[in-house]
Amino acid sequence: MADRTCSINGCEKKVFGHGWCNTHYCRWRRHGDPNWVGRTTTSKQELAARAAAAPDGQKWCSTCRVYRSREEFHRNAAAGDGLTFECKSCGAARSSVWKRRNPAKVATWRSDNADRVRQYQKKSRDRRQAEGRSYPSNRRVRLRQGVWETFTRIEIADRDLWRCGICGNRIGRTLVWPHPRSLSIDHIVPVVHGGEHLRSNVQASHLVCNLRKRDGGTDQLRLL
Repeated sequence: MADRTCSINGCEKKVFGHGWCNTHYCRWRRHGDPNWVGRTTTSKQELAARAAAAPDGQKWCSTCRVYRSREEFHRNAAAGDGLTFECKSCGAARSSVWKRRNPAKVATWRSDNADRVRQYQKKSRDRRQAEGRSYPSNRRVRLRQGVWETFTRIEIADRDLWRCGICGNRIGRTLVWPHPRSLSIDHIVPVVHGGEHLRSNVQASHLVCNLRKRDGGTDQLRLL
């Protein structure tokens, strides 16, 4: 019995499986289409020729095999021209196919990535607490283009002699968030009511006192 050839038109290789040769069978297993055309079927000589003949501001996509604007490619520092070999749409389609076929790997990647994000957030939070910085209020003021200064919570606490500006009691130097009597920065005129992030508008306070004031449980009449 003579060896059968691949059923794909123009291909004369021997059959490997499902009536296709090894090349088309692997394309079907990996991409779901025996006629899939991608980087593996584009020679370096063809890529070089396509790159040399590319119009100004355009690049050859190895997957959809058309010239596209350079803005339609992701950046890749390892590539010679600094761009990926395929356009964004082709890359998104290939990534979607891979995610559908590898749900276990996707779940593992998401879990590991979530753990890395939580670890980074914890390190950042611990660093801010150690340095006594208060980014959230500063950021809220900057977003509405208000006036702000750079200072630390420790600086404000030393100025106020480590006494709460709301209840008047001492603030524990060794207590840290989320202890209710740990150091917190209170805006005399709240930021949500137009207050600025300035030394003249902040005072040291207990965390619980600051939260009670925010909830309307404590009237604050003190002005610096």
